[in-house]
Amino acid sequence: MNILKKISVTTLLILVLAACGAGDEPAEGDAPKTVELSIGLMPAVDSAPIFLADKEGYFEELGLNLETTIYTNANNRQSALQTNEIDGTMTDLIAFLNNQHNGFETKIVTSTDGSFAFLVGENFDPEGTQQQLGLMEVSVSNYLADHYITPDYDLEKVYIAEIPARLEMLKSGNLDMGFFPEPIASMGELSGLTKLTSVTDDDGFTPEAMVFTPEALEEKSVAIERFIKGYNQAIEAINEDESLARDILIEVIDLNPASKELITLPTYHKARVPSEDYMNKVIDWVESIQDIDIDLDYSEMITEAYLES
Repeated sequence: MNILKKISVTTLLILVLAACGAGDEPAEGDAPKTVELSIGLMPAVDSAPIFLADKEGYFEELGLNLETTIYTNANNRQSALQTNEIDGTMTDLIAFLNNQHNGFETKIVTSTDGSFAFLVGENFDPEGTQQQLGLMEVSVSNYLADHYITPDYDLEKVYIAEIPARLEMLKSGNLDMGFFPEPIASMGELSGLTKLTSVTDDDGFTPEAMVFTPEALEEKSVAIERFIKGYNQAIEAINEDESLARDILIEVIDLNPASKELITLPTYHKARVPSEDYMNKVIDWVESIQDIDIDLDYSEMITEAYLES
């Protein structure tokens, strides 16, 4: 009898506990443990989905505490990645390949979608003498210039690493043309410059990506997985209403609201990695411009572990 009573009491307790956990809200133990991730971003349209996911709480809902730092200087961003101040960063493929070539290994987790423009000032004369183009030497700007501008114009390349200085030289008439990422290009347009050419698609991609260090890929794989999920959620929202991207860029980067409709946005894609053919195209250019040999297998450069199946 005592045994039967004990069984009955135990059964009752199980039923009560089950009933307590049967509500719509998950039990506290079922909630995802919060994980940490730190990344570097650029003040560029590529960052819009991440800005939006952060603002709308997508990352928080997934149990990700994401720390973002916006870098206006590529060298500072590079230094932060190499000293493990950040786990990953948005970068261009030219910088990525140079890092790999020099022994600093990272892997591409997803391409990002960028937008770039070549601006011209009042002195620009397409039919005249040689035009001076302001850009950065070993960079996405030089890569895109060689593919989209150099074939059509007689150019003298003037290498100016700092974007604000480049913009001021163009506005003051000391350059004829200049290369700028969006939305900085649209701020230049707002000040009286003209967009000669915009580039939002280079053989299906743009030469930019999110990369992570080997340590982050090994130790923070759950955090990276949640980051990609939140990123994809934001892409879906932007593709339904592109004004979300414009508004969040103006808010986070503190742009003049008058630039909103001037910004040339790319087509945003969910997380994907650049194709092997595309990587080879960029590698060929880097090898030719820097006179180096880059011996990397495709599998050494990318990981598809975080992509939707």
